[in-house]
Amino acid sequence: ATADIAPTFASGPGLYRIFAVPDNPATSCLDQAEWAIQVPDLPAAPTGIAGASLICPCTSFTYEATGLAPNASIRCEIQNGPAAPGTVMGNPINVTWNASGPYQLRAVQLSADGLGCTSDPALLNLQVLGSLALNGPAARCADSKATYSAQLIPGLDYQWSLVPADAGTIASGQGSNQIEVFWQTPGNHQVHLDICGKSATRAVTIHALPAPMVSHPASLCPGATAPVQTTAPFANYTWANAGGGGLGSTATVDIGPGNYVVSVTDTNGCAGKTTFAIEKDPAPQLSVSTADPTAFCANSRNVTMQALVSAGAAYSYAWFRDG
Repeated sequence: ATADIAPTFASGPGLYRIFAVPDNPATSCLDQAEWAIQVPDLPAAPTGIAGASLICPCTSFTYEATGLAPNASIRCEIQNGPAAPGTVMGNPINVTWNASGPYQLRAVQLSADGLGCTSDPALLNLQVLGSLALNGPAARCADSKATYSAQLIPGLDYQWSLVPADAGTIASGQGSNQIEVFWQTPGNHQVHLDICGKSATRAVTIHALPAPMVSHPASLCPGATAPVQTTAPFANYTWANAGGGGLGSTATVDIGPGNYVVSVTDTNGCAGKTTFAIEKDPAPQLSVSTADPTAFCANSRNVTMQALVSAGAAYSYAWFRDG
């Protein structure tokens, strides 16, 4: 027997009792001595560590142990390179990762009773960003918007650019992992991203909007119609009058005098439209007269008829009897 022991409280939290008895009862006034020891439960473990798991060396990131009360006491162990891990108290913490790994974070909660008991740890293994890929459409129509994105790494400044610069405008998202681009100029362009010492480029083709031209008569007589069509073919058509009334969706429509609009879609899915007008020719002012008698006996006498029309107009004539 020894006067010193190192008990292990392996049965979980609770009240433990330790008894000591003398080796020689004749030398002690007590048959035994007793100690009561209260063993508290371990503090709750963090549910995780929030922060970037893909990192850029030599760059600072913020990390926070989650799932705990705001005033919890947190100790973080930081493996930041080949040297021995370092320890930091606090939550959240900022870490500037060294040029080489390995990289790991380990967070525990400390008990608030002064005993310094530690919870089970939450672990976060980190990796350096490898290849950089851009996502987004490879073709768009001019005067349209498109979204482009890269993998999200919290805390990093994403620097986007368009090549050439006048191809369009970055409408929103500069500095984040996702941007919206308003494309303006047709042609072959690029979306470019710089982050974490790496670069990525996505080629984008911007198609020009179709500009339809309509083959139509300059004017028509009142009530007359004529077929009209675009000078070049398109995938889809919508013909309408000036009031928006639909006239058809075929390549050719028959229409009379008036104001019109045709909307087309080409094989790239790009839309364009144009307006046109067909003037209305004035109706001729016509009357019929004769210098001969207009009443006579039924015989073979002929009457000369004359059409009176507006001066200065060239007309062709067709005469009808009894309709």
